[in-house]
Amino acid sequence: MIHHHYTQEEKDDADQVDDALEWIRAGHLREGQAMLQEIAARAPELYVYNFGNEDEVCIKFWSMAEYLGYIAMTRKPREQVEQEVIWLKSAYPRALYELAMLDIAAGNDAGAAEYLDGALQLEPDHPDCLLRIAEIYARGGDAPRAIEHYDLVLGSRPYMSAKTMAHALGGKARQLIDLDQLDDAEACLEESLHHGPGNQLAMNLKRYIESVRAGNVTPPVEIDGVESSSTPPPADAAAEVENVGEPEEADATPPAEPPRSKPWWRLW
Repeated sequence: MIHHHYTQEEKDDADQVDDALEWIRAGHLREGQAMLQEIAARAPELYVYNFGNEDEVCIKFWSMAEYLGYIAMTRKPREQVEQEVIWLKSAYPRALYELAMLDIAAGNDAGAAEYLDGALQLEPDHPDCLLRIAEIYARGGDAPRAIEHYDLVLGSRPYMSAKTMAHALGGKARQLIDLDQLDDAEACLEESLHHGPGNQLAMNLKRYIESVRAGNVTPPVEIDGVESSSTPPPADAAAEVENVGEPEEADATPPAEPPRSKPWWRLW
């Protein structure tokens, strides 16, 4: 669909984001990064994420998981659909997010924060962007700010993927443990495991809390010694950049049409 809120140029840029990610996965990190930077530089000052009328709603989804989550939230089984949902592929906020992921992989949280801030200026409530900022705060040792942003994730879009929700709840629990708020942490972990039953970090954190309550001096597990899906790939191995791409993907076929203790970026 070509519309004044979704031009042919934006559609082409969305396709080029996919091309850039393919370059990165193939080991051509610099070429892919340069493509993403060029795309991000073309982001319009006035950006509209969704628009529509009585007959259809057009949404610039990032991934299949977002699309399916939205459909699940707004459609009931066998319900007669009066307003069609049209998937428009996202370009600019997605390019900024992927640039942030590359900076995170390189250990450059400051650069990542700037890209994430740019993405959030376009889509202020995107859960994956908020999640990465929460993780930057957590790495910087600012547990209260990290918790604040994990809560922003959890209160953002009701159709976020279960995987994103599980990671946000697990991350929040990790910070609550640092603040010695074990009861609240345990409640977060129970909910995290409800959304992501196989989340190894959440299971380790539960065992850690149990060991603390039992009076064990040495915890039975290394609570931070597992890799979650939010862990970036090694900065010195471009060919191993596997986490760059759509934030959360579902196993389905898409429709034919579709930090620092005192951070400097905007607080949402």
